[in-house]
Amino acid sequence: MKIMKNINKVFFYFKKVKDCCDKEVAEVAKEIGITKPEADVLIYLINNENQNKCCDIVDFRGFSKAYVSKAVKKLVNRGYISYIKDEKDKRYQHIIINAKAKKIVETLNNNQQIIINKMFDGISEEELTNFKTVINKITNNLERK
Repeated sequence: MKIMKNINKVFFYFKKVKDCCDKEVAEVAKEIGITKPEADVLIYLINNENQNKCCDIVDFRGFSKAYVSKAVKKLVNRGYISYIKDEKDKRYQHIIINAKAKKIVETLNNNQQIIINKMFDGISEEELTNFKTVINKITNNLERK
């Protein structure tokens, strides 16, 4: 099968995209005086208001519990985020971004838009739709038991 010959290239390209995005986030994090893990947590929270527990960040982003825990602790200590207990399940706490982090969040959000625009520059809506379809099929194939 021809796909098998090129599978290493596919993995290489996915890694390259991730590495480029990680580099951009690390650079902006350094500029605004936070760590990359702190930036990763804040970016996640910006984009996922309703899935705002530490376990959500671990599950959806694939970060280790220790990575998220250390970043969240630093952000709490700086006053950038706070916890609110879950009313339905007291075992969980939801993370909210505090007003003190407003400028940092705006910078991270703007940087994220720049990265996204750069990443998809020259890609048509049709190409993007096809890409999403293929990625969705791959994911479904891998999740099938």
